[in-house]
Amino acid sequence: MMFHLIVLLLTLHQACGFFRRSEGPNPPWTPRTGAVSWTDGSALFVAAGYASDQYLNDVWTSADFGLSWKPLPSLSYSSIAWASPEGSSAVSFNGTQFVVGGRGRGCDDSPLTWTLQTYNSAYWKVSKNAPVRSYAMMTVWNPPSFSGLESQILLIGGTQCNIGFFNDVWSYDWKYERWLPLGNGKFPELHSAGIATVQQGSQIIMAGGSNGVLYYNTVWSGAYNATSKSLTWIVVCSAAAWSPRSATLVATSNDYLYLVEGVSSSTPRNDVYVSADAGATWSTVTKADSFMARNGVTLQSIGRLLILLGGGSSRASAQNDVWQVWAA
Repeated sequence: MMFHLIVLLLTLHQACGFFRRSEGPNPPWTPRTGAVSWTDGSALFVAAGYASDQYLNDVWTSADFGLSWKPLPSLSYSSIAWASPEGSSAVSFNGTQFVVGGRGRGCDDSPLTWTLQTYNSAYWKVSKNAPVRSYAMMTVWNPPSFSGLESQILLIGGTQCNIGFFNDVWSYDWKYERWLPLGNGKFPELHSAGIATVQQGSQIIMAGGSNGVLYYNTVWSGAYNATSKSLTWIVVCSAAAWSPRSATLVATSNDYLYLVEGVSSSTPRNDVYVSADAGATWSTVTKADSFMARNGVTLQSIGRLLILLGGGSSRASAQNDVWQVWAA
């Protein structure tokens, strides 16, 4: 199952230009869909995914906005069948790279958390204590000061094969290297996966998602509740102007939300919407027709630069191209 909406928080509320294909040859990594990408604010990372009837476990990084790439140690753990996942989640936090979950061939949903503390490490550290699911969303969360909580990583929603979809919220425990439920912080939307998730101030914004049958265009905001010691969710937009769709990736930069591409009812999109009020209202920016509507795409932002990588209109048409646009 693919979940492919992309929401971006950008610095300026102005129209984006058209995506332009990166100069030079395509990256050395294999064309793929369903990859996971993340950034630490300067370097860009791409890992895993699916290509030519093969699940991948390679990891690549770029220090020049996707123009050149070098390999990192692969995501591998010989005794675990899920070493080559699709639909993983990833973030960079305090100098550590995190990759969680994902689905291998058949119904192999991963309980693994991979961590890499430096770019030059010879291997990823693996623990077997993540919630078993794929297509969950991860985000860094900075709780309000009155909570007394430190910054942390959240894992939200997702799906487990033959089990169903989830609406729970988990937090990573650094001391014991394990995931724990964040209070009773379930979000009230129907259980779903592929939810675009981002931090805005001390709140978490979520948009879209799917339960495998229905797609959503609801936007939620979650704020810390001192009584329940979890997140309380409210609807900020019950039916956004963009068509219901599922999400894979969120990047943040200020007070504006840009929604780029996505997939609705198995149909890839390539439209662009913007919100200047935390997702309450949306307007069309442009149709991103300089690149094809694609499934399994991954997208990141570094400053004002948006970088789109891989994906395809189907698994058979997987790409390894890089597209860029500056938010004007």
